[in-house]
Amino acid sequence: MISYSFKSRNLKQAGVITFKKISLPFVEVAQDEKGMIKRFMDVLDQLQPDIVTGYNSSGFDVQVLHRPVPDDRGQVQHVQVRGGDEAGEPWDGHEGQGGGQGARDMYTVIKFISIVGASESILKLNSKTLKNVYEAISGDAKKVMVDKPNIWKMWDGGSADLEALATYNLDDSFALEKV
Repeated sequence: MISYSFKSRNLKQAGVITFKKISLPFVEVAQDEKGMIKRFMDVLDQLQPDIVTGYNSSGFDVQVLHRPVPDDRGQVQHVQVRGGDEAGEPWDGHEGQGGGQGARDMYTVIKFISIVGASESILKLNSKTLKNVYEAISGDAKKVMVDKPNIWKMWDGGSADLEALATYNLDDSFALEKV
């Protein structure tokens, strides 16, 4: 699943893209994993964000986006992960601002803030999970959670499990807006 949340002065859009059948209004179902990644790239092209943020995205998400994807026959397919700039330059998810999107892994930002002591609420955290950081910054303890060690079981589970995963996934994007 890939979730996103976008806000500008004139537009607010959020959703989850997956290739599992999930009947929720904010979920868009692609044919397969390759189609899911392509659709996410299309969303970036459409929305043209100045900055793409994630949480531990450079340590996990970007690596997953760049790996080869097997098709339904088991043959490896490559999906070009491109930026949202007009030239469609490849996006590697590393921090910085080139000709297209800047990428910000907020986990590295939070680690830096905690090291230099710039935020008392973050400095006191023993674990810098998105949930803990979100609660420390926002004062809201209502972050949607799932039992992370069982996510793989939920992924292979029924519709209730998949709906819970999609809701959790989208809530991560909303939590990131506050971080």
